[in-house]
Amino acid sequence: MTNFTATFNDKLSRAALDMIKAHPERWNQREYHSEKVDSNCGTAHCFIGWCDVLLCNWNGKDLGISQQTRDSLGLDSNDFYEFVYEYNSLAKLEALHLYHITGIFGIDGYDTDGFDRDNFDRKKKRKLR
Repeated sequence: MTNFTATFNDKLSRAALDMIKAHPERWNQREYHSEKVDSNCGTAHCFIGWCDVLLCNWNGKDLGISQQTRDSLGLDSNDFYEFVYEYNSLAKLEALHLYHITGIFGIDGYDTDGFDRDNFDRKKKRKLR
């Protein structure tokens, strides 16, 4: 049995990851929304900030970092804050995305940067992030 999140919003999460990959200069995992919320002005956003911007574009309203954004992703509090973590790499965010779809975190339990879900570096055998 897998631990996937049945309510996980794959479309929203994938769209946020695609925005980060297409515009890495507009991704800042340490800031929800840097400066203005307007997604057309070149503002940087964290993963959850991108989810909020996309929801705003799709639904016509800004949710802010709130329960509605969390609920729109289909996450509980613990899983939501795992996506918010300021030191998340793109590899970790993609591994978390896949975990919530399949129940499997990365390859052999590690993201493509070599970290497990608790940020333990398998090469150096210690927690780095």
